[in-house]
Amino acid sequence: MGRLYRQKRIALLLLMFLISCMLLILKLFSIQIWQAQNLTTEAISQRMASYQLDDGRGNILDREGVPLTGHTREILIAFPFLIQDTSEVKEALGGIFNSSELIEIENIIKSTSDKKAVCAAPGKGIQLTREQARKIKELNIPGIVLAQEKERYGKEPLAVHLIGQLRSEVGVSGIEGIFENELKARSPEMISVFLDGRDRILQGLGYRYIPSEKNLAPLDVKLTLDYSIQKLVEEKMDKYINRGAVVVMDPRNGDILAMASRPQPDSNIDGSYLNHNLENYHPASVFKLVVAAAALEKGYYQINDKFTCGGQIEAGAHTFNCFHGPHGEVSMSQALAHSCNSAFIEMGLEIGGDSIIEYAVKMGLGERTGLYPSPHENWESNYGSMPSYEELLSPAGIANAVLGHYQVKATPLQVAQLLAIIANDGKLVSPRVVMELTTSKGVTVQRFNWDKGRTVLLPSTVKQIKLMMAGVTRFGTGQAAAVEGYATAGKTGTVQAGGSWFAGFTPVEFPTAVIVVFIDESKGHGYNAAYVYGKIMGEILGRG
Repeated sequence: MGRLYRQKRIALLLLMFLISCMLLILKLFSIQIWQAQNLTTEAISQRMASYQLDDGRGNILDREGVPLTGHTREILIAFPFLIQDTSEVKEALGGIFNSSELIEIENIIKSTSDKKAVCAAPGKGIQLTREQARKIKELNIPGIVLAQEKERYGKEPLAVHLIGQLRSEVGVSGIEGIFENELKARSPEMISVFLDGRDRILQGLGYRYIPSEKNLAPLDVKLTLDYSIQKLVEEKMDKYINRGAVVVMDPRNGDILAMASRPQPDSNIDGSYLNHNLENYHPASVFKLVVAAAALEKGYYQINDKFTCGGQIEAGAHTFNCFHGPHGEVSMSQALAHSCNSAFIEMGLEIGGDSIIEYAVKMGLGERTGLYPSPHENWESNYGSMPSYEELLSPAGIANAVLGHYQVKATPLQVAQLLAIIANDGKLVSPRVVMELTTSKGVTVQRFNWDKGRTVLLPSTVKQIKLMMAGVTRFGTGQAAAVEGYATAGKTGTVQAGGSWFAGFTPVEFPTAVIVVFIDESKGHGYNAAYVYGKIMGEILGRG
C-alpha cells in the first residue's frame, strides 16, 4: 500500500513538472513569437525620441486627385536634449532668421524638457520660407532637423463645410464623419532619433524617417469637386457674401463641382460648420419655376397668355402685393421675367394646390437628393418641406406657396437639382459628391456611379421654361446675372431682410454647369445673388 502511494506521488510530481515545462515553453513562445514585435517596439521606443509628421489619416481629394486635406509644409524640428549649447544654434541660424526670431527659437528649445522633439519654426512670430529651408538644408546643426509636416487643412482650406471636422482625431461631421472608418489612421508618420544608454545618437542610425503603415487602409476619398472652380467660388464669396451658400453642379450627371458656405468657422476644431447648402430656406420666387412647369404641362396656360397686374391681388380675405409692379398687361413669359406676384398667384389659384405639390415633388423638393452614397443617405438630414394638401385648400395658402413662403422650404442643393432638370431637358439626376474610394497609391477600391436619371418633365415644357428664364436675364429682374457673349437662363428670388437667390445656367443650350447662389447677408449694396452668379459663371466660362 505504501509503495502504491509513493508511485502516485511520483506520478503527480512528474505531471506537475511536465505542466510547468509546458507553461514555460508557451510563455517563451509567446514572448519570442507572439509578442516579439510589440516588445521590440516598446524596447526601441524607450531608446527613441520622435516627432509626428502626419497622423496617417487618409486624404480627401478633388476629382483630379488634388489634395483638399493633407497639405505639406517645411518645418524646423529641434531635439533639445541633443543640443548642448543653444548659442551655437543661434549662431548657425544667424544669417537665416532675424534677431527676434532667433530669440523665440532659443526659448522654444530651452522650454522643452525630457526627451521630446518640438517644432521650432514656423511658429508664433517665426516664418520659414522655401529659401530659408534651402539654406538650413546646407547646414549640419546638432539636434536640428528640417522635415516636411502634413497639416490636415492648411492655412486656407477649401470646402471646409462639406469636408467637415475632426475632434480628437475622429471625424464628427461632413465627409470626415461619413467616411471615418475608411479614413481613420492606422499608424503615424514620424521622424525619429535612436539613442544609446547615455542618450547619445546611435552611430549608423542617426535621424530616421518612419512612414505610416499603409496597405489597403486607410483609404483616400475622391470627391467630384473641381479644385479650381471651388477656389474661384470661395474667392467670390469672401468678396461679396457674409452669410450664404453657392453650389455648382453639372446637370448632365449631378456631379457637384463646387460647394461653399459662409461664414467660415473660427477654427477647424471648435468653429461652426453649418453648411448653408444643406439647410432649409424659403425659396421665394425661385419656386415660381415649379408653378410655371405645372401650369404649362397640365395645359392650363401657354407662355403668351395675358395677365393684368395692378400691383396687388386678392386671394380669399388676403391681399398680396406685387413688389416689382404694377406691370399692367403681361404675358406669362414676361411675368416670370419680372417676377410678377399677381400673375403667378392667379396661375396658382387656377391650377390648384394639388398640382403645385405634385410638381414640386416630381422636381425633387421635399425629399432627399441622394447626395451621399448608400448606406450614408441619412447624413443628408435637411431636405426641405412642402405644405400638405389640406394646407393648400385656402386661396391664401396657395398664394403663399406660389411665392415660395409658408410651409415651402428647400435647400440650395435641392434648388440646384431642380434647375438641373430644366438644363437637362426634363431629366432629374441625383447630385453626387463622392466619386470613389482609393488607396494611397491611387488604386480604386470602390466607385460610386452617377445617377442615370429619370424624365420628370416633357422636353416641350422645358423648352418653354428655358425661353422664359432667358428673359429674366435679358430684360427682367436678373439682368445682373448676364454673362457677356452667352445667353443665360435663370430665376431670381427675394428673401426678407435683404437676402436674395439666383439659380441659373449658362449657356441656355447645352449648359455644363448649374449655379445656385443664396445670400442671407451680403457684404455691400448691389452684391445680390444675380450679381455674384454673373461674376462666378463669367470666370468659369472665361477659363474655357
